[in-house]
Amino acid sequence: MTMRYFANPDDSNKIYGYDEVLQAARIDAAVAAKWAEVTASWPPSPTMAQQWAAYQAEARAALSDSDTTMHRIAEGVALGTTSWTAADVVQWANFRRSLRAILSQAQPTTIPTALPPKPPYPVGT
Repeated sequence: MTMRYFANPDDSNKIYGYDEVLQAARIDAAVAAKWAEVTASWPPSPTMAQQWAAYQAEARAALSDSDTTMHRIAEGVALGTTSWTAADVVQWANFRRSLRAILSQAQPTTIPTALPPKPPYPVGT
């Protein structure tokens, strides 16, 4: 599918995209109406705010996904198969702390490209 994009002459903030095969008649109508074809990168690159929101959403999902591991750690501590001070448990807690920090901080000037690395699952959980 190849798309072509045209700016509405009455409202330049509105861009319409048409499939070249399925919507050829609409493309012809846009050209006939002298709508300007958008030839720059489209859709536009996400704004910094959108990138930050997406990064925070990834962090929120990773934090939520790690809840089960924390429950298993708590169960392991209760059963005596691990402890809260075991190195691998501390790594996991620090991983979650770094995810929460992402959620609580203001937007930085540079958006990271990846979340902090997930540590290995704690032994005994």
